[in-house]
Amino acid sequence: MKIFIKIVFATLLFSLSIEGFSQKSFTTTTPLLKLGKKENDSKNGLFFGANLGFYFANKYNAQYYNGKGINSVDSVIFHPYNYTNIKQALQHDFLLSELPSNIKYSPALMIGLFFKYSFLKSAVFIQFNFSKLTTKDIFTIQYNDPFNPSIPIYKQESIHGAEQRANIDVGYSYTFSPDKKTRPYIELGVNLNNTKLIENRIKIENLDFSIINPSTSYYKFNEGGIGMGAFVGSGVELVFSDIVSVNPGFNIYYNKTKLGDYYKFKPNYAIFVRVVLNGLL
Repeated sequence: MKIFIKIVFATLLFSLSIEGFSQKSFTTTTPLLKLGKKENDSKNGLFFGANLGFYFANKYNAQYYNGKGINSVDSVIFHPYNYTNIKQALQHDFLLSELPSNIKYSPALMIGLFFKYSFLKSAVFIQFNFSKLTTKDIFTIQYNDPFNPSIPIYKQESIHGAEQRANIDVGYSYTFSPDKKTRPYIELGVNLNNTKLIENRIKIENLDFSIINPSTSYYKFNEGGIGMGAFVGSGVELVFSDIVSVNPGFNIYYNKTKLGDYYKFKPNYAIFVRVVLNGLL
């Protein structure tokens, strides 16, 4: 909770600094796009938009894919049938040497929808964002040098995983300069998320294996699930016309994401560009 409070405070300072810069710029320069009186008026009404950006997931949940837990590399490669095929591919007997200890998610493309009802400088909104997260790392197997059996040879092989993650954010936003074409804003709210496991696989030479525990599929266990938390964010609304604005921004989440036994509050991040159609109703 202390971490989240610090994040909120830092985001507020960031937004205020943008507002100060914006006000200074507009008092000393000519705007690139002049807004009429009607355009300068703060609008009440329904706003609809689309989000496009990147989602940066905390590596804590990525440890689910390291092959050490319920999805065990050991149990897969030493299954008699798999062991025989791997031994033939390597042309050596082998041992499992080391599994990854610091596996991470790759930055993921994020797409979403955004709905807001605005009144004066304030607004309430809901947004739906979706990402496919992937992990990729290596593990090591060991076999003896055929010409010198006392010397071990280590070979790196790949391990990877994938999941779908949906975030539903319900929040409040405040716009600092609604009468200008550059409008800093801050937003905060609650987050509800859902994670769905797609795959967890290893590749040894030209052989590919799923390491998802068979009981998970057989008994239809859901290794993902529902999580929750809070978020805070900031950005700038760039008004191009009565109809369209473009809002670059970011959100910082402090939430629980359910994946196997990994279910603790951790920070996650998103950066985005939001294209908004203004005042539909």
